[in-house]
Amino acid sequence: MSVSRPFSSQQNHPLQRVLRPREQVERQLREAIYAGRFAPGQKLPSEADLGKLFAVSRPTVREALRSIAAAGLIRTVPGAQGGSFVSSLDHESLGNALRESMGALLGLRALTLDELTQMRVLLEVPSAQLAAGLRSDEQVQAMKDIVEAQHNRSLTVEQIAELDRSFHGTIADASGNRALAAFVTSLHRVTNPVRLLAMSDEVKHDTVVQHHKILSAIERRDADAAGAEMASHLKYLERVSTYPDAEVTGIEAVPVGASDVVAAD
Repeated sequence: MSVSRPFSSQQNHPLQRVLRPREQVERQLREAIYAGRFAPGQKLPSEADLGKLFAVSRPTVREALRSIAAAGLIRTVPGAQGGSFVSSLDHESLGNALRESMGALLGLRALTLDELTQMRVLLEVPSAQLAAGLRSDEQVQAMKDIVEAQHNRSLTVEQIAELDRSFHGTIADASGNRALAAFVTSLHRVTNPVRLLAMSDEVKHDTVVQHHKILSAIERRDADAAGAEMASHLKYLERVSTYPDAEVTGIEAVPVGASDVVAAD
């Protein structure tokens, strides 16, 4: 098999034997992926071929690949047709990585639920403000459909939580900032705020009304009102939340029971 040299310098000089094998191999592999010399989904050369290319041993190559895989740049597929493939990285994969990291930190008590709840305010208020100026008609309609669906009293807890994530996620998407959207979505999946609200007709009614107000401000492109309504909504949720007494698994708050959950957040 003929091995190309996607790792050579821009002057096309031959690769020199590395002084710190694993770090040098890892660095050059990272640079090749960052530069697009390997496309998302493309299979990297085998460990044996990479060893010949870099003039290092296969265990050295394997250590470098493990480090890159831990960073999420490649995924390893076992089997005869397997190998190392470049990951398809986008804002959704960023959100997945954030969710896993925050979930682990929450589970280990390195972060508190209160801290993540406060972070929602820091992210979702500007998210609503940006959405008011940048939202599309299609996104406004999607928010309307979600709020309308939240009036359905026969929804399961899982459906209620998904509608809530969709509402706040759609607002974040409408902000036009994909990094912001990734953080907002991952926060919702980690904290699962719907499960932290005690059920009452008043709370259920209030949360849906608040969603309507946020939507209305975004629809009429009033950034100040959208931010103010989102801030008021999140402050209200903090006041009626049961989270100080909730046990947390690191993925989501332990359900308090279907009878104790509101229909929207």
